[in-house]
Amino acid sequence: MSDIDYLLWWQNVREMTGHRFDVVAWHLSDIGNWFESFFVPAVVYWAVDRRTGVFCNLARNMALVFTQFLKTSICAYRPWVRDVRIVPIKDALLSATGFSFPSGHTVNVTGVFGGLAMCWKNTAFRCFAVFLIVLIGVSRNFLGVHTPQDVLGGFAVAIFALLLMRRIALDLERHPEREARYLWGGVAAGAALLVFSLFREPVIRDTMPKIDSFKIVIDDYRCVGCWLGSLAGWHLERRFVRFETTGVRLVRRILRGGLGALVMLVVVFPVFYWIERRLGKHWGGAAGMFVVQMYIMLVWPWVMKRFSLFNSWESEKEV
Repeated sequence: MSDIDYLLWWQNVREMTGHRFDVVAWHLSDIGNWFESFFVPAVVYWAVDRRTGVFCNLARNMALVFTQFLKTSICAYRPWVRDVRIVPIKDALLSATGFSFPSGHTVNVTGVFGGLAMCWKNTAFRCFAVFLIVLIGVSRNFLGVHTPQDVLGGFAVAIFALLLMRRIALDLERHPEREARYLWGGVAAGAALLVFSLFREPVIRDTMPKIDSFKIVIDDYRCVGCWLGSLAGWHLERRFVRFETTGVRLVRRILRGGLGALVMLVVVFPVFYWIERRLGKHWGGAAGMFVVQMYIMLVWPWVMKRFSLFNSWESEKEV
């Protein structure tokens, strides 16, 4: 069975079930979308465990850098471009941006929940994380927006990034003086992706007439902004804020995570779209994502450290 035959089999399942599960699969799949995938590591970082949140967020963003290098290098057509018999669910097409290999949604969910599973040594949670990752991967096939190899490629990229980030984290624990080396190495990787995308777009435009080259590299710019924003926020928070999640009572943890997520939803995300409209999909997308990640990694932690409302009495004494 070819990859297209496999997707046609899932398409037949959708039709035989009267499309009853389409909406469920779409909402499940979108846990791995850009903004949806920001909430879990952000809330963990703010309210549960600072180190785990940092690890998951940086590892996922690193995986996205690798993903966009691969997408823009390999230039794999989406399934419905390869074969007109593939008819994806219309709602799923809104977030099916960029090239096909590897699956960005799979990278996002594996980076986040795989990272949590690596940090939290709880068998029940690890089983849940693996189940969710596999389920969302399969949902991308069910929706008709990714082939099996796209999903497997997404798994592989995210796992590689998680292992690499764990090695970096362990090395920084032993040698904190190497922080600048890793920081500037990360900046160089983001800059390399940006330069690569700038040179790659005209090649795609000239050699792939089925593809809108401008739209296809939008995610490259967003990814660069996301990665650089998370690096800058991580570094600045470590130097100037240094908030803690230990010694914080449950009610205030809920306030930290809930209010931080609400502000991100109703203020920060609209700011992203405003920036994108003002500066354009490429540079505006990069700048907007930079702002979103700075809010997650630096701004909201500063707010929590600054105002005693978010801290337990023990934490207030330390401040």
